[in-house]
Amino acid sequence: MKYPCLFTLVFIWFNLNGHAEEISQVYPGKLLNKDLISTESDPVIDLKFKGTENGFLAFKFRHLDRVTIKEIPIFEKLVLVRIKGANNEPGEQRLVPDEFIHGDIIVREEIIDNGPVASEDFMYLGVTTRTDLKGILLDDREKILSLFEDLQHQSSTLQFANKRLGIQELTLTRAQIYQELGIFYESRINSREENLSIGGVLDQATYAPGDTAKLSVSARNEGDEGVVYRVLARSVSRWEWLDGKMFYLGDINAGEKKLFSRFFPIPDDTAEGDYYLRIGGNEYSGAKPQHRMIFKIRK
Repeated sequence: MKYPCLFTLVFIWFNLNGHAEEISQVYPGKLLNKDLISTESDPVIDLKFKGTENGFLAFKFRHLDRVTIKEIPIFEKLVLVRIKGANNEPGEQRLVPDEFIHGDIIVREEIIDNGPVASEDFMYLGVTTRTDLKGILLDDREKILSLFEDLQHQSSTLQFANKRLGIQELTLTRAQIYQELGIFYESRINSREENLSIGGVLDQATYAPGDTAKLSVSARNEGDEGVVYRVLARSVSRWEWLDGKMFYLGDINAGEKKLFSRFFPIPDDTAEGDYYLRIGGNEYSGAKPQHRMIFKIRK
């Protein structure tokens, strides 16, 4: 903050002892107030990736108001008084009643949270999904998660379009997904494959063409205390609609079991029969547990 320049020899008068006095300096004292000049409001939508909710990637929308405030600080006016000609004396500091010093304009910004973007429809990647009352949008059709099935794919810039609120952009990285899901692949203690078990459960015994199947893959760490497994799994099948789904199980401590679910839309033209897939696990230290699954399609 810049203050007005100090100056000398503004007034001369005589004190009670008959000595001529002069004001050698004028400077600001205590801050008394700030006069408001203007405020400018800029409503924005805040969009953040929030990990998972109910087994789906979750995104949080909130109404924010970015307010720019301009103010002028008001200070006491202080003067330094010396006996005329006594420039080497320290002088006496005095407050000038009813006079003030204005400082330079201060510009500051405040962010006001105006609550969730509730019950709004957003279109992204060809689908439309509505936020809940907390402003949470769930990727319940796994459109975003599917972008990261290719392990070489590291980031995507997503656009969420709303007719009233416009387009909101968010860049999502694989590292962010791993962080929010608690998947940490730094090296700790090597594990042994015989202590890692992997399995899968379907939500129905049989399905019809056009149904959507839910497959929950689990991994259990039966190792000793301190042994940590870090597991990613993937579906492998000759049928395209069953192949290539990732299951982000992440870090599993000794005695712990973790579960991750994915959805498999069954094409309308799928014939009756048994459809096989393999869940292939990949653990940080090299273990590769496997589990075989059968989808039974009946009309």
